[in-house]
Amino acid sequence: MTTENPTNAHTEAWSFVTSEGLRALLHRLSLDPAAWARDPEASALLEFCATRYAALARKHGQHPLDAATAAFGVLRAPATARARDPWALVTHAVRLTLAADERADALLCSAATARRLLSDAGLSRVVRLGDRTDHPAIGPHYTDATTEEAAGPGGLTPLQVRICVANAVELLCSLGWTRAVAELGVTHVCDRLATTCNPQRAYDALRRDVTLPRLLDIRPRTWTTLCRVLIGPGTSHPGGVLRRLLTGEPVRALLDDDALVAALLAARPAVVAA
Repeated sequence: MTTENPTNAHTEAWSFVTSEGLRALLHRLSLDPAAWARDPEASALLEFCATRYAALARKHGQHPLDAATAAFGVLRAPATARARDPWALVTHAVRLTLAADERADALLCSAATARRLLSDAGLSRVVRLGDRTDHPAIGPHYTDATTEEAAGPGGLTPLQVRICVANAVELLCSLGWTRAVAELGVTHVCDRLATTCNPQRAYDALRRDVTLPRLLDIRPRTWTTLCRVLIGPGTSHPGGVLRRLLTGEPVRALLDDDALVAALLAARPAVVAA
């Protein structure tokens, strides 16, 4: 039976338990595509991940090996070794993956679809698609610009919410943003909107957030621009990208907005060659 304590005498013998040790191991493994299959330290790393994230996996109704699988995916990404804190990035990615898997199990949909769902903070509450017709993150207080905190149903279906999030991600990707940054950025902004139920308060909190920009290894100005573009107001439009998509404006029309495109192109993170 797998032990609950990842910091036993055996695991402490490996250098990867520290972020710098993990970075060094990932750099070494990247030199040989077959190293993950035959390197004993790589095998020990995955066993360590299964133990390290066992409690997190059970919290989301998953098996510890599911956590190890999620960790394996992010550990192989070139950006992980370049991150300021590789272990922090791995933990954040594993948490999102397990939460998406939990939601996918509840909604009987794919994990990719579940990841795009706007949700209550932390995806902690399972809600069937047929059980609700509005969504707290982008309800009437966001789609209706004439009132700050209007009451009543938002009239948004889960399908509309998913399409909005997916389109926002595709807009960013079409302008050169990496998919990982786009998906995590849009999801984090929407989670903050769900928590505050007020666009201005959400933006004020997000622009002071230093954690996610560091995890994504992007500049604070890039993060601030992304939040402003998503929430609004825009330079040539009273609403942000999320509101414009929710009111039916197609991605094609947003790409015709020269000011919006210029802002996203200027702020996009630089892609570092692996």
